[in-house]
Amino acid sequence: MTQRHHIPTLLLCLLMLTSCGAESLLRKAEQSYALGEYHAKALYDTKQDLREAIKWYTGAAESGHAGARYALGVCYERGIGTEKKLAQAVEWYEKAAEVGSAAANCRLGELYSI
Repeated sequence: MTQRHHIPTLLLCLLMLTSCGAESLLRKAEQSYALGEYHAKALYDTKQDLREAIKWYTGAAESGHAGARYALGVCYERGIGTEKKLAQAVEWYEKAAEVGSAAANCRLGELYSI
């Protein structure tokens, strides 16, 4: 099947997602990701709170945000704000790669080559 045949299916999916509030979900994911970044990087002279960052990244990641999924992979791989859990890191990297994260693909390649 050529890519041309996927276009009507993609348009139908986008129409369905838009009609069922997908824009709201995407907005919520972006907001959760931003709050995760805020707490992880201690922006605006606030106290860094990595556990709070994990909470917000998780909410955004579960809503499909690629950056949040990758950030959770990094957190679980390195033990940032949580225990080191390589299996969970790989799971989040895979989920990030599924939605187009090139960084997650690179990281998976590095982990699989070990």
